[in-house]
Amino acid sequence: MYLLGFLLVYKLAPKLQRYRGLWLKKSDWSNLLSLVVIGVIVGGRLGYVFFYDWPYFKANPQEIFAIWNGGMASHGGFIGVALVTWVYARFHKLSILKIVDAAVVPIALALALGRVGNYINVELYGTVTDVPWAQAIDGVEGLRHPTAVYAILKNTFVGAICMYALTNSKKTGLPTACFLMSYAVLRFIVEFFRIPTVENTEIFGFIFSQGQLLSVPVFVLGGILLVYSLRYTR
Repeated sequence: MYLLGFLLVYKLAPKLQRYRGLWLKKSDWSNLLSLVVIGVIVGGRLGYVFFYDWPYFKANPQEIFAIWNGGMASHGGFIGVALVTWVYARFHKLSILKIVDAAVVPIALALALGRVGNYINVELYGTVTDVPWAQAIDGVEGLRHPTAVYAILKNTFVGAICMYALTNSKKTGLPTACFLMSYAVLRFIVEFFRIPTVENTEIFGFIFSQGQLLSVPVFVLGGILLVYSLRYTR
C-alpha cells in the first residue's frame, strides 16, 4: 500500500504543480520522492517508537529497526516528510509551501491506501458496537467499528478538501493548511471509535488517546498556516 501511495504521488503531483506555478521535471519529483520515502519510513517508525511504545523500545533497542514487525505512526511520517521536503526546497531554492500544496492531494489519498492495508491486515479495529456495518473479527469478542474504513473515508475526504483549495485559490499554503486542520479534526473524531494502542491520558478529567493528543499540534500548526496564507500571501 505504501508503494502504491508513493506511485500515486509521483503520478499526480507533477500534474497538480501548475496550480502553484511550479514546473519541476518528473526527474525532480522522482528525486524528491526518493527522499520522501526515507522520510516516511524513518519518521513513521521513530514516531511510533517515541510516541506509542518508548518503554518497550528503550528496553529492546534492537527492535527499533524491525519494521517488518509493524509499527508506523502517521504523525511521525508527517515530521519526516516535512524535514526532507524542507531540505530539498532549501537546496533547490524553491518554496516548500508550493511543493507541499501540489502534493497534499495525492498524499491524502496515499494515507487512505495505507489504511486499506490496515483493513486487509485486520488492524486498528474499533470498539464494540451494534451498528449495521459492524465488523466481525476472528478471535475477537463482539462486533466492532471498522475504524480502518472510517480512516479511508476520512483521508479521501481530506484529499477532496485539499483539491478544492488547490484549484480554487491561489493562496500559497492554503491547501496545506486545509490538509493539516481537516486531518487533525477528523483523526480526533475517529479516535473515539478506535481501540487505543497505548494507554489513554487524562487531562482535567477528560480522557484522550495518544492519537488525539498528537492531532492537537497538527491542528494548531494548520491554523497558523491558514492565517498566514489568507493574510500575507498573494
